[in-house]
Amino acid sequence: MKKATALLLILMLSVSLLTGCGEVPLIPDAVEATEEDGVDRMEESPIIEYTVPRSIPSILVDQEGYLKDRFKIAIFLGTDVDPHFSLCRCDTDEVVYSGTLESKGEEEQTGRTLYYGDFTEYMEEGEYYVHHEQLGRSYSFSISEQVYHPLLVTLHSTLKDFLETEDTSEETSGGFMTGDPDRRSTADNCKVALTLLMAYELYPSVVEILNGNTSSSDSVPPVILQELLPIISFLSKMQDATTGGVCAGVLKRPSGKDFTYIKEEIDLEATAYYVAVMAGFGYLYQKYDYTIARGCLQGADRAWKYLSKHQAEAEEADYYMAAAQMYRTTGTYSYRKVVETAEKQLLERDMEGSFFYGSYFYLITKSKVNIDICSELTKKLMSDAEKIAGKIQSSRYTTQTGLEADGLDKMLQDMQIMVVVNYTIPNYEYATVIENQLHYLLGRNESAICLMAGEGSVSVKPADSVNIGADPMRIAQTCALITEVIGQMMEKITEH
Repeated sequence: MKKATALLLILMLSVSLLTGCGEVPLIPDAVEATEEDGVDRMEESPIIEYTVPRSIPSILVDQEGYLKDRFKIAIFLGTDVDPHFSLCRCDTDEVVYSGTLESKGEEEQTGRTLYYGDFTEYMEEGEYYVHHEQLGRSYSFSISEQVYHPLLVTLHSTLKDFLETEDTSEETSGGFMTGDPDRRSTADNCKVALTLLMAYELYPSVVEILNGNTSSSDSVPPVILQELLPIISFLSKMQDATTGGVCAGVLKRPSGKDFTYIKEEIDLEATAYYVAVMAGFGYLYQKYDYTIARGCLQGADRAWKYLSKHQAEAEEADYYMAAAQMYRTTGTYSYRKVVETAEKQLLERDMEGSFFYGSYFYLITKSKVNIDICSELTKKLMSDAEKIAGKIQSSRYTTQTGLEADGLDKMLQDMQIMVVVNYTIPNYEYATVIENQLHYLLGRNESAICLMAGEGSVSVKPADSVNIGADPMRIAQTCALITEVIGQMMEKITEH
């Protein structure tokens, strides 16, 4: 009797959790999460756990929603299904749009056929779900011009959770906790800052969303620059006062009943990234607070001099990046000469890390540049973008990644390239590729799960390996991705 009662309670709980406009009822073709399918395929030793086995819907959507003027599809999974689907209002269940499914082939693992249901034509704002007579209904979602605005604000707010607050020492306090809880990496903090600065520079109008849609002024800096001030303060503490070199990071070590915080040795990678961030931040901040901006630029200059003395030991791409940012900031020819000399040796490399940042700095500089080198860098970026887009377009889930951590990180890195290329040469195909990655992250994936903890109808847990909110760099890259999607839409509206 107890077993029967327990099973009844589990069934009642399952139904209560999976009903309502924002959720999905149990449906005939739904499949349970197993080692072969669903959330447990995210890695060999899965972290994701659910008290009650989750029924995965057979209709996959972006659980945040879709921009009303952009490409909108849902993905359907089934066998011998009726080719028609409906888009319904959440509040009334009224059918507002009917469409026809397009087959995209069979899934190897499950044997089900994958279909696309396109409802791009429907553009009225509101809350909706997709319905199919055999497959049931999707999770709810919004159609709106501002569908991603709240998520962008949430992501930026989440970054504050990674700021170190226990260390109160004047010499080492501050900075983001990135990965190792007992270490704050200078280079990692710099990479987060550079990614956020890039998003701000490409689409400054989008950043007004973080200001509560209140425009910045020459006396009040944008929120995104204000948010980076604690990181700039932390980085300043990492610079050696005597040499100008920059420490690799801060270690947290037990000391009696408490902890002590120790600076690591000077590191050339950290020094190069320090130059890139401090010069870039000083360049952007000078019209808001010249004193802070001048301090950043002076710190960058001192770090560059240290890096130059140790050029033979420095990684070539790191040195190239630092020189490119210094040239962009100062316009001094000696930096340009370093960039153009190094560029010839770097073109055979993958467009990633410091080579990517350095190329971006050189391409956006307002000072005189070598047109041939700019052309070569642009070709390199576009070639990489074509390869990325090609792999993604051949995927039925419109992404080249899977639900595992390494794939997620690679996808976010690739999207930085796509964002820069699409900004430089706007392309509908590239814009769609970028949006599709966002749709994948937010629920239109194999497990119908939002990869940002706390968002959407069903999301990963905070500790899950694929939670984009679990790491400052992932957050920054996702912010850049969303900023690109919103920015392209805003610019299109302005043009019309």
